[in-house]
Amino acid sequence: MDTRQKEKDFFGLQAKKYASKLIENYNFIRVLGMSEPVPLTSLYIRVDVLEEVTAFKRADLKDLESKFDFVHRSFGKKRETKEAIEVVNDIQKFILLGKPGAGKTTFLKYLAIASLNEEVKIKDRKLPVFVSLKEYSEKGMDLMTFIAHQFDICGLPEADSFIEQLLSNGKCLLLLDGLDEVSESNLDRVIGEIKDVTKKYSNNQFIVSCRVAAYNHYFPQFSDIEVADFNDEQIERFINRWFKKDKETGQECLKQIKDSKPLKEMAQVPLLLTLLCIEFDENYGFPPSRSELYESAINTLLKKWDSSRRIKRDTAYKELSVKRKVSMLSEIAYNNFKGNKYFFKERDLCSQIEKYIEKLNFIDSDVIGIDILNEITSQHAIFVPRAKRIYSFAHLSFQEYFTAIYIVNRNEIVSEIVRRFSLKDNWREVFLLLTEMSENADNIILSLIKRSFDMINKSSDLRLFIKETNSYLFDVKVKYTESIRRVACVYSTLVKRRFNSLSYKISKISKNIFMGYNKISNLYSRYEIINLSLSPRELSYIFKFKYTSYKALPPRLIKEITDLLNLYILTLDCLNTKCVVSPEVRERVLNSILLVEDDK
Repeated sequence: MDTRQKEKDFFGLQAKKYASKLIENYNFIRVLGMSEPVPLTSLYIRVDVLEEVTAFKRADLKDLESKFDFVHRSFGKKRETKEAIEVVNDIQKFILLGKPGAGKTTFLKYLAIASLNEEVKIKDRKLPVFVSLKEYSEKGMDLMTFIAHQFDICGLPEADSFIEQLLSNGKCLLLLDGLDEVSESNLDRVIGEIKDVTKKYSNNQFIVSCRVAAYNHYFPQFSDIEVADFNDEQIERFINRWFKKDKETGQECLKQIKDSKPLKEMAQVPLLLTLLCIEFDENYGFPPSRSELYESAINTLLKKWDSSRRIKRDTAYKELSVKRKVSMLSEIAYNNFKGNKYFFKERDLCSQIEKYIEKLNFIDSDVIGIDILNEITSQHAIFVPRAKRIYSFAHLSFQEYFTAIYIVNRNEIVSEIVRRFSLKDNWREVFLLLTEMSENADNIILSLIKRSFDMINKSSDLRLFIKETNSYLFDVKVKYTESIRRVACVYSTLVKRRFNSLSYKISKISKNIFMGYNKISNLYSRYEIINLSLSPRELSYIFKFKYTSYKALPPRLIKEITDLLNLYILTLDCLNTKCVVSPEVRERVLNSILLVEDDK
């Protein structure tokens, strides 16, 4: 090849020079509270996608509710995913949609670097051009001029003819990032120029990223693809990479996330998983109070995520402070949670938003609910679409947290909340959060104890059962407190064949009593948690009570006993949060387990 031909060899020499600078510019990320940037490729985890966008699919509210799994905190059936690189190989033009913090920008930057790495299995390798649509829209340049500017930054000034040749030959992969970050005043111009470029140079590959709730089918010739949440394997790989220099800490972080359904739920979103890793890394553990972690996550979504990237969005509710937004979200969460509602039709959710806004005399009355809903969804991902015009909170944990916020400063409704919902399994997390968030949780704990006495007094059979069981205790001095002996005695009574399903509940109560006592004195090591392998006769000998073979219990009484035990478990679990409870109330709880009120 002669000198003249070499000068024309743009895609060889020139491209390599550009590629080297591109890697230097985009191979580092710094998210939220990271102390320093880290190489993107060292932290990057494979991105999976859904080829049917959740927000665009049609579904009936009842169908969504029937697939909702509260126990596993799942909002529907697990959907089939595909590795994002496969989509890149198969589809020439697509919109990459996702929630805030889902990893859209990270994937596009990774793809820019991966396109230059022959080890990555990319079918039709093209020269990547990464464009921040926010930056481009604010520069006042047309798109082609801005692209030329990117080459200039990468050490190739006056690259117009080089770019023109690449695009004309279909040799470029244009990665257009953050359509949702473009201001309303610039959006039409940006969309128009993207359409012009994709039409003129249609044989190139184009990927546009956008938050799913901000996208309005601007590019009908593009396929719609949605970034999927992390699965268990991806969560584990991310944590292992984060803590690669301290594997022991990483394993402990992973264990604590796996052991907590709410934390595992949050970890499915890359942004929130990053937040969890930062918290754990800094403190070698998560905050003692789970509500602190939720507060940090909510603050990140409502405020920090956009501000950390210097994004100021046009907003219909810009006059609402973060505090007011939390207030509005907590009211919506509570009003729906008490009715067992986890999915909301768009019109109902808009109505609830408008009802709240009407109470604020400093907000323009022309603001309508759909505008605010769109902004909460696209900017903060507190609400997410589960189907066309049907929403839920992004995480069940968020709805529980906001519900607890609503109740925490309303002492006047605590008794009613306890009366109506303390036996409901789905309210357990709310009660735990409420207890630990309260300045003083005495009222909550006393209301729970009062509820247990009310249950006993309401049923003559239940009352008789507890009194008779308590009568089996010997009046002798032993190392065990009377409340623990009552637990052992009832456990012994119920551990017979047909009551075996209650054995686990009563043994869990005993364990929590020990833990509860440990909060007021250092007695835990002296007590032995009731061992399920012990026979009732062995238990009676250890805990000093009369061994008896109790008569068969009617099903209704078994149900009442089960409900009472569940209430005790909840009460003791609340007591064992990082709550503020007076010593007197704590002691009263521990001494009230399985006690008839007039026996006090």
